[in-house]
Amino acid sequence: MASQVEISPASAEGKGSPSYRHFEYGEDGTTVAIDQPQPIVQDLQPPKGYYYSPLFLGTFLAAGLGLAAGNGAFGLAAPSLGLINADIGPSASISWVSIVYILTFAIGSTLVGRVTDIFGRRWFFVGGSVIAIVGTVVCARAQNVPTLIGGMTLIGLATASQASYAFVVGELVPIKYRFLAGGGVWFIGLPTNVFAGKTSVSIANNPNLGWRFIFYVLLIMNAISFLCWFFCYHPPTFQMLHHGESSKKFVMGFDYIGFLLFTAGIILLILGLSWGGSIHPWKSAHVIATMVIGGLLIIAFFIYESFWPSDEPYLPLKLVQNVHYIGILIIMTVAAMVFYGVSILWPAMITVVWPSSVDLYGWKVCAASGVVGLGGIVGGVVASFIRRLKIFVLALMIIGTAFTGAVAVVHQDNQSLTVSLMVIGAFALGMIEGIAVTMSGIAIVDQNDIGAAVGFATSVRTLGGAIATTIYTTVLSNRLSSTIPALVPPAAIGAGLPPTSLLALLEVLQGLAPPSSVPGLTDTILAAATAAYRTANIQAYRSCFYTTIAFGGLGIVGACFVPNRSKKTDKLVAKELHHKRDEKVLEAGEKIARV
Repeated sequence: MASQVEISPASAEGKGSPSYRHFEYGEDGTTVAIDQPQPIVQDLQPPKGYYYSPLFLGTFLAAGLGLAAGNGAFGLAAPSLGLINADIGPSASISWVSIVYILTFAIGSTLVGRVTDIFGRRWFFVGGSVIAIVGTVVCARAQNVPTLIGGMTLIGLATASQASYAFVVGELVPIKYRFLAGGGVWFIGLPTNVFAGKTSVSIANNPNLGWRFIFYVLLIMNAISFLCWFFCYHPPTFQMLHHGESSKKFVMGFDYIGFLLFTAGIILLILGLSWGGSIHPWKSAHVIATMVIGGLLIIAFFIYESFWPSDEPYLPLKLVQNVHYIGILIIMTVAAMVFYGVSILWPAMITVVWPSSVDLYGWKVCAASGVVGLGGIVGGVVASFIRRLKIFVLALMIIGTAFTGAVAVVHQDNQSLTVSLMVIGAFALGMIEGIAVTMSGIAIVDQNDIGAAVGFATSVRTLGGAIATTIYTTVLSNRLSSTIPALVPPAAIGAGLPPTSLLALLEVLQGLAPPSSVPGLTDTILAAATAAYRTANIQAYRSCFYTTIAFGGLGIVGACFVPNRSKKTDKLVAKELHHKRDEKVLEAGEKIARV
């Protein structure tokens, strides 16, 4: 016989803090719900068979396909931007396809994390998949570059939710298995994560498919992900999180000023970094003013959050006051800084240094960005069995820094060695990435802030990637401006090229014009100039890979503050899914039927 028990509401001290209803079934099928304020870490015990239920498996598939589609929008499209621009352009704005993706992803990550912590996650993730569907349709049907940019803007916003697997799936499983769950989510997206370079080149260069097919594949992934989110993902609702509280109270108390300061600062910083040296000169007012104002807004954001805290701060400062969280933030950002640079430098370098067929080129690209994705999967699995994560991550950071920096030995005659060094370094960095993303949601004081913690870390990671990309491209541009004039003209003129044909020859070497357009150019001259041009590029790229060592050094310092795993929290589960039919019961009053 079921009895009635009354659970007291949250105390006055905990008023406004999230509450949670743990849902179970009695032996006679009676619904059991216990209403209580949610503690810092709550040990839930999901019912038997929960992790094999359609609810959990569907949510897991939704997260995996969403991540695959979100990452794939950048990983698959970026290598084919040249082909895309040639088809629907040409347009000088093609670089904005990548810029708007990074920009919207960076500002959306913290927003999604924080807002869903407060108001519940379900409809934000269902809505994110809808935005992703619209964005992929727009890109697939784009007839010009501005339309493609608009579609990629939507995809970037959607990716902010799609890449939030670390807290969406992480909070549903015991902390011990969060790393394994994260690796599993990454595994679902193998074609767009690990094999993105090969997949992109194969599709875009196939005359029967073409670059538009990339977005059709992403559309299918997003559609399946949407169905899984809609039918299977039923996390705690707003009423379960804040029993007895009004949503209006939280809407009115939201930190809008903090949101505006942070968002505007990130936008201006990334825009300034993206403009510098490409769209506008580094010394131009456009770049300097944009970056300075962006930096000042970020500083103002932290000052505001420190001295004028709101009821629902956009970023709980207890996160950045946690030395373990800061350590994870550093290694996550550094790994991304090296990864973003490698993703840009490696494909360009192998094109010049070791020209090859389109098919082989695709596989070579995977040696960098693809191996990082593979490392993320393996890192999540391995970390599940390691308690001393500090030493493990420190060793990985040293290996990643050493081997990535060692790629500076690149030469046209040591392809196997250089590729091997890149694979080892990228794999180590990928493992760090997989571990750090999950740890950013574990090494926090309050699991109610997991969305904000992971979201903020992702935003900082993306900003760090933008900064690193700017540094790498600037170093490369500056070095090429000195190595090419120093090596190519003497080699070409010495082989018999008329000095008046030098500018035309440089266009040929850059792939901008055919050899027949250069007066006085012979096969012998072209061979000598090509060898010199390759050497000039090798010297420039060496400087870029030396630069990665500086970033790695910062990562080694951050790794010293990474916490080890604690046995005390191994079995802790922060949130639990429920059936839609039981939602009203779980949102009921204080008197709950209990067996």
